[in-house]
Amino acid sequence: MNPLVPDFILTQDSRGRTEGNFAAAALFVDIPGFTRLTEQLAHQEDRVENAKDDKLVPNLVDEAAEEVLASALRFYFDPLIQAVHELGGFILGFAGDAFTAVFPHAIGRNAAEHALAAALRMRKFFLKHPELKTRFGQFPFSYKVGLSWGAVEWGIVRVLPERAYFYFRGPAIDKCSGIEHHAEKGDILMDAAFNQRVPTKRAAPLGTAPGVFKLLDLQDIPLPPVARANPPGDGAQFVPPGVRDMPPQGEFRHVTSVFLSFDVIPSFEELIKLLHEHANRYGGTFTGVDSGDKGINCLIHFGAPIMHENDLERALDFALGLRKAAPKGMLLRAGITYEARYAGFNGGTDRREFACLGRATNLAARLMMKAPWRDIWCDPEAYNRGQGTHIFKRSGEHSFKGFEQPIDVYSLDGKRITAQREFLARGLVGREKEQADLARFVAGIIDQRAAGIIYVDGEPGLGKSFLVETFRRSIEDSRNESTPLWIDARCDQTLRSSLNPFEYAIKEYFGQS
Repeated sequence: MNPLVPDFILTQDSRGRTEGNFAAAALFVDIPGFTRLTEQLAHQEDRVENAKDDKLVPNLVDEAAEEVLASALRFYFDPLIQAVHELGGFILGFAGDAFTAVFPHAIGRNAAEHALAAALRMRKFFLKHPELKTRFGQFPFSYKVGLSWGAVEWGIVRVLPERAYFYFRGPAIDKCSGIEHHAEKGDILMDAAFNQRVPTKRAAPLGTAPGVFKLLDLQDIPLPPVARANPPGDGAQFVPPGVRDMPPQGEFRHVTSVFLSFDVIPSFEELIKLLHEHANRYGGTFTGVDSGDKGINCLIHFGAPIMHENDLERALDFALGLRKAAPKGMLLRAGITYEARYAGFNGGTDRREFACLGRATNLAARLMMKAPWRDIWCDPEAYNRGQGTHIFKRSGEHSFKGFEQPIDVYSLDGKRITAQREFLARGLVGREKEQADLARFVAGIIDQRAAGIIYVDGEPGLGKSFLVETFRRSIEDSRNESTPLWIDARCDQTLRSSLNPFEYAIKEYFGQS
């Protein structure tokens, strides 16, 4: 078994099946508490790193913040995951401090009753463990559950022989997550179709949400465990590059997250192939497409598990490139944030996913949901760090659920073609001989006596671009009418596509972004 892939998908893939549907009970459980814990530990990690940088305290704590969070995730998720598996269900995926599970219909087994039994086991666990005590403080935890009955559609999309994605969608999935939004802490809510399938359990209509029922009979349902199959295959093709190399406890690092929402898509298969192509091109980690209360969406991280020097720039370029490449008629919007957060595994021992958890991930989702279609909204940190390379427009101050204070929002508008000019405008120290050589070589071209190529070679970081730009300024400053036309055909630091330098040159010459 591969804890990073649902058993169901491993089984279907081993049988050569790529799509299908089934009727099922769906369960969505939200665990309030992890967001506060993650933020507290992220601040603690910053304090530890600052102390180490200042050489004040070599070992400020015995247990690292990421180890505390990884332990907390296992402590709370393991019993919940076990309840799902023992009662015949499997987990589709995780979303921050929540997950969705389905219990497929089976002859001779009431799948709705088994899903409800799992929810009641979860309730029992939280009654015993309402608070987590750590060396960093005490953190309260609770639960909210939404249950529904309906159709579930699934698919496997293979983009390369060694890389594939899976997806789940359908009314059951959409409804259980939507129902949970009406729940208070400690509530177990269900839709009418689910309620009809558990007639022995008493539930009352929820006055604030038509068609939603609140469970009143909270007695456990004693059911024997359902045998769990052991599917063949390791599912390596479903795991993004670099994920298996992450330390088991995860780590806190700076990450740029791009949360995307879609509407009027051509198909799930075409959307997944488009996202894979662009995420791979720009160096982002794409794990798949989700469908639920946020509609059709996905979350792509830059900086984890694989890091680059310019991950924020890559993320902004990715969002712009994807918007430009979107098929005609398809709508998209995005939220982009930059911040230090936990990068590791979300879930428990038997089922988990790669994730980046923290305040910034939640904010990216809020930005995405509030942004108009075709807009790319960024938080102040992404704007402050990205304005040297990209063009933004201020979109005002907005309030978001889960955030006490309004937040300034900036809409990504394009990329600056001359992003390096401000840096290159500084004076060059030394290199007088090289500048004199360039002047001698170029003299014939300027005087229209000759034509040719001058090739400047050197190791990365030696200042080749700086040298050429300084020489260019010296020519422009010393000549008027005879100043030659100088066109930049610069290679992109991220993209390595054909004719890219020429596209750059044309855009700069005509002042296009």
